[in-house]
This record gives sequence, structure tokens and C-alpha cells, in this order.
Amino acid sequence: LSAARAVGDERCANMVVAGYVAGAAAGRFDPFPGLAALEKALPAVFPGKKNVIALNEEALRSGYRQAIPRPAGRRSD
Repeated sequence: LSAARAVGDERCANMVVAGYVAGAAAGRFDPFPGLAALEKALPAVFPGKKNVIALNEEALRSGYRQAIPRPAGRRSD
């Protein structure tokens, strides 16, 4: 929940997890939906809710960034 809180809303926790799974699966489990596909689906899930879409895009990206391995010594976002 801390990552969702950092985005600004605990209700985005599922999107943080979805972004994380997309990042962890990238290049390993094709054809697994990538970050771009998940972001593209948001307007259909939240029609007419631009603020909700933006918040969920941020949550997806946050989870995705957490799944990407970083070189030793680099901080995470």
C-alpha cells in the first residue's frame, strides 16, 4: 500500500501491482500485456474520468519501475 499512497490514493494499489507484474513479465512471458497496453486500456475502464486515468497511469508506472532491476548502488524511485 505504501506505493499506492505515494501515488496519492490507496485505491490504486491494484494498478501498482499490475504495473509491477507487467515489468516483471517483460521479455519473459510473451505475449503478456505490457505497460503501454495497460495504459491504453484505462480510458475504456474509466470513461470520461481524466483525473482517475492519470492517477492510475502514475500507479502503473510506479509498479513497473519497481519491477525493473537496477544496477547496484542506484536508488529506486
